[in-house]
Amino acid sequence: MPTILQSDRICPITGHPISPEVCYEVVLSLVCGMLSIGSVPEVSITDSDRATAVCVACPYSDID
Repeated sequence: MPTILQSDRICPITGHPISPEVCYEVVLSLVCGMLSIGSVPEVSITDSDRATAVCVACPYSDID
């Protein structure tokens, strides 16, 4: 049985389920600045400042 960290989750940015891998890529894009958000085609973001604030507040974005 998958753990909570391995399960799909509802992304507060998109309002849709995303995989943990896509979630990680979004965090790397928005919070860490290590990827371009354009490199994550599963997520469409129009307001990157708002999306970053929402992502930072999401408990899944704590990858330390």
